[in-house]
Amino acid sequence: MSSIIIWTNYESPSENLWAVADSRYIHPNKSIITDNGPKIFELPIICQSPSKRGFFENTYYFNKIGFAFAGSITAALCIYTNASHILSHLATVDKTVPSIEDISEFIKKIAKAYTQPICNPYPMEFSVFGYCPVENTNKVFYTNIDKKNHYESFDKSEDCKNEPLIMGCHKTEISKKIEDAKLNRTWKTRIPLFVLREIISKHEFEEIGGAVQLGINIGKTFSLYSVLNPPVDESGKSSLQFRNFNLFYDIRNVGNCVININGMC
Repeated sequence: MSSIIIWTNYESPSENLWAVADSRYIHPNKSIITDNGPKIFELPIICQSPSKRGFFENTYYFNKIGFAFAGSITAALCIYTNASHILSHLATVDKTVPSIEDISEFIKKIAKAYTQPICNPYPMEFSVFGYCPVENTNKVFYTNIDKKNHYESFDKSEDCKNEPLIMGCHKTEISKKIEDAKLNRTWKTRIPLFVLREIISKHEFEEIGGAVQLGINIGKTFSLYSVLNPPVDESGKSSLQFRNFNLFYDIRNVGNCVININGMC
């Protein structure tokens, strides 16, 4: 299973959506598949209108929103791969753009191809979130698919302004840890990040592990970030991690290019 937390961060004057997750993929028998598994993704939205040649090749809208999942790995990765490609090839003649709700409904249609009519023995949850150009505000939509293939979807936009949306396992325990941390920390805007990082470092739940991965919707666009880990060790040294890959040592370069992913402590 997984742990994903989405919430509104009020550090800046604007209300930014933050999302954190662990990076462990695990078998139903609790054996580890990998500790480098992606669970938060950037979904590109690209819309094109006709050029003078009559082909849909003039890009009039480009943005990125967030997609996060917990549960069935195979189905979720198939859903993301197909949705990402399709959403980057949209076209209209009147230059309209889809809302976050439109995109959430579209992804539900994609998801049903992987859970119906086949047997889906594992529950799955996913969220589509980010800036909505139609409503001119941040939106968060959540969908849950249970073992009987029953779908439930909710608009969590208002809820996420006050309470985090928690997906995956150990929801009750993680929610309590976040509430307890609010009483003891002065920097309350990043508490879900601190709580999940502590859970991973202390190996509190065998289903949750690897490293923290982070995505932030700042202003009108969503981006994935690397995370400083450890925040500060005894020697004062640290490193940036992206989905549990060390960007200073494991995958520092691609040819003569350095990896340029913004980092967050």
